[in-house]
Amino acid sequence: MTPRILTFSNAAYVPVTRNWLAHLATLGLAEQATVVTLDSGARTAFPVEQVLHRPAPEPGLAGLWKHRMAVCQEILEAGEALIHSDADAIWLDDPRPRIAACGSEMVFSQGTVWPYDIHERLRLVLCCGFFYLAPTSRVRTLMDQVLQRLDTDGGEDQEAVNRVVAETIGGWDVEEPYEIAFRDTTFRASRRPIHARPDPSLVAVLPHHAFPRRLEEVTREVVVAHPFSEKTGAGTRARLAALGLWRSEADAPAPPTNLTRDRVETAVAAAGASMGDFLEDPSAPPLPERPVRDVEKALGKKLVTGGRFGATFTLALGAGAREALETGRARLQIGSMRPQAEIDGVRIAIDDFSGHVQILIGSAGTVMLGRLGQVRLDVRLGHQGVLLIGDGTTVNQARIIAVNSAILVGRDGLWSDEILVQGFDQHGIVDLATREIINRDRKNVLVGRHAWIGRRATLMPATRIGQGAIIGTGAVVTRDVPPCTAAAGSPARVLREGVSWSRSWLEFDAASTAFFDEVAPLDDSASPAAPHRWPFPRPSG
Repeated sequence: MTPRILTFSNAAYVPVTRNWLAHLATLGLAEQATVVTLDSGARTAFPVEQVLHRPAPEPGLAGLWKHRMAVCQEILEAGEALIHSDADAIWLDDPRPRIAACGSEMVFSQGTVWPYDIHERLRLVLCCGFFYLAPTSRVRTLMDQVLQRLDTDGGEDQEAVNRVVAETIGGWDVEEPYEIAFRDTTFRASRRPIHARPDPSLVAVLPHHAFPRRLEEVTREVVVAHPFSEKTGAGTRARLAALGLWRSEADAPAPPTNLTRDRVETAVAAAGASMGDFLEDPSAPPLPERPVRDVEKALGKKLVTGGRFGATFTLALGAGAREALETGRARLQIGSMRPQAEIDGVRIAIDDFSGHVQILIGSAGTVMLGRLGQVRLDVRLGHQGVLLIGDGTTVNQARIIAVNSAILVGRDGLWSDEILVQGFDQHGIVDLATREIINRDRKNVLVGRHAWIGRRATLMPATRIGQGAIIGTGAVVTRDVPPCTAAAGSPARVLREGVSWSRSWLEFDAASTAFFDEVAPLDDSASPAAPHRWPFPRPSG
């Protein structure tokens, strides 16, 4: 049975999908491919005979992962076999003979270490970026279980698939094994197909060297090149171009991109906010990204302490930040959360600041600091963490933990001392009945613009603080705080509505006045002096 070749695309991913098709065309396979289009922009970008239009019912990646499995099940129930390929999984040779040689109803490329507990138990995980499914009753039953798990637990399709398969098989038979170093651990691979125990006809894993995720260079042995790349079309295009895998549009070079801005804008959009809530001029050109070693040379001083940083670790400094560092008005320290680990995929952009910023990094995190006032920040930046602090915000002292979460702080904020922002639980919470870790979901923290966070306040995961709000001393924020309210206590509760704050208790500063005029404009009949000045005179002397 000839399998249907399948990929998914929205409008933003059209150039990447066309590049994928261009590679298939060189193998004579483009006409056999089907593009599952997720929106009208993608639907009109490809020939109608090549399109299976299935709009995504839910926004965001979580909605896509569930939708992807549902569409695959739809094709299986129609009696068709399929090969699913991410659009950034580039076909350099025809993989179908290798899939057929496995003799299994389900064939996957190999993942790295996610989900972590499956990796620890079986030393192997399946990647959902490239896989084959036969339309058998066993496969359809397993896919039903995957969809049920996604309905119940949410999360990624890769996690659901790995958990269902791990519950079905007894382990893996690995011939000619070897170890591949990855971050602070290793994963087991083989130059031959890996089969499930006790039934090799059910599931197999393709040889890693021919279907790799980590690509230092594309070798002649690679059949499908599937590099780690960004979650956006522009970022993925840049990554494929850097590896020599971009051949769409007559091999046109990828346009200049700024992956820091791209990642942050994606996080901001997912939070339902706009860049104007954070930057006074959100259309301003992004800071140029440069490798950190070049920045060190330009400044004539060492900025990075400890750890090993990969080639894709970049640091961009605005003119104000450079001047602040050179004159001693600011201090920047960057180190590794795991000093022996190779850290890469990290993007840090700082426009201007005074004071001290310390950032300890893991992999694939993003920091973007606007034109800040006086700050003292201690940032823990872990896997896929995003931190954005908007223009004009001042921070006396705060510790921010952005791991598997986005921490978004609006412009013109005021933060007091000893504040903790907890974007992630950091440790696993285990359901003893199932032995599953139940707190892996991404949890973000959004602080609106012109918000005042009081001394020793704690902001917990998955919370939102509205613009203009006031958070009292020692408050523990565990639920959303509406705009222009005052909240305090543990857990914090709203004590007063229709209030905001000014930096001075004597008279309004310009930024506060502009905010008040926007959110609560005065009637023409109101006294212009009353809302702009404290009701008794400024002290003399």
